Amino acid sequence: MIYIIASILASTSITIIFKMFTVFKVDIFTAIVFNYFAAIMIGWLVSGEFPINASVVDAPTFPYALVMGVIFITAFQAQGRSIELFGITITAILQRMSLLMTVIFALIYFDESISLSKILGLICAFLAIILVNYKPPVDDKKDSNRSLLHWLLLFFVFFSSGVIEIILQYVELEVAGASADPQFICVIFCVAFLLGIASLMFGIISGKIKWSTKSLLAGFVLGVPNFLSIYFIMKALGAGYEGSYFFPVNNVAIIALATLIAFVFFKEKLSKINIFGVILALAAITLISIIHF
Repeated sequence: MIYIIASILASTSITIIFKMFTVFKVDIFTAIVFNYFAAIMIGWLVSGEFPINASVVDAPTFPYALVMGVIFITAFQAQGRSIELFGITITAILQRMSLLMTVIFALIYFDESISLSKILGLICAFLAIILVNYKPPVDDKKDSNRSLLHWLLLFFVFFSSGVIEIILQYVELEVAGASADPQFICVIFCVAFLLGIASLMFGIISGKIKWSTKSLLAGFVLGVPNFLSIYFIMKALGAGYEGSYFFPVNNVAIIALATLIAFVFFKEKLSKINIFGVILALAAITLISIIHF
């Protein structure tokens, strides 16, 4: 249980740090790029030795780390563009709805347990995701400018989030020789950092991005919980928690906790629908967890 709690706290910290970025006007892309570098340094501390060396290419986890590194940086850019085109609400819902992919994979590939309480819990989890993120609709005049590529972008946000969770579970249980292998995690961040720094340099040279030391430092702050979130996800899976149990509980708990923190400390308004969504999230956690007690 300690790994689940640690994962929830680390991932919720990421959400809160992003909230702080808007308060302090941090350039998010710059922070994201250097957060990957900071995460590698944390991995170095955890493993006791520098995790990036020539042997990583021969490791069985390398192809998966390579794919995830590419997804990490491209998914972030897709999410940013999706927020511009469709808004935060739809983007956030699609990200979390990727649970559908993760749960189906876990149930089929790993032949995980299924019960009435888990099914009801999953239904509550999906409803909670929608209701917690719900905002009153506004007149959107951008609809006419949305092309097929824009809708495919939204699908990529959904798909990439699910693929990340599926790969993490598969590598932890089927490929990695050790639980939460720091080398595997650091290679992911290394690939994302190299792609990100190249994109950042191009943006600075072309004048589209303005250099910000403040954003670099902000990235270092973000890198700590970012590494730990992946690390504790894999630790929880390695400890025997089913993916069809862990990921729904982890995701809805993050949403509920982040929403409550935003309400208390950032004075964000919650509608009755949002509050009901938080209650449903707690119900989902309870129902999905029944089988584990």
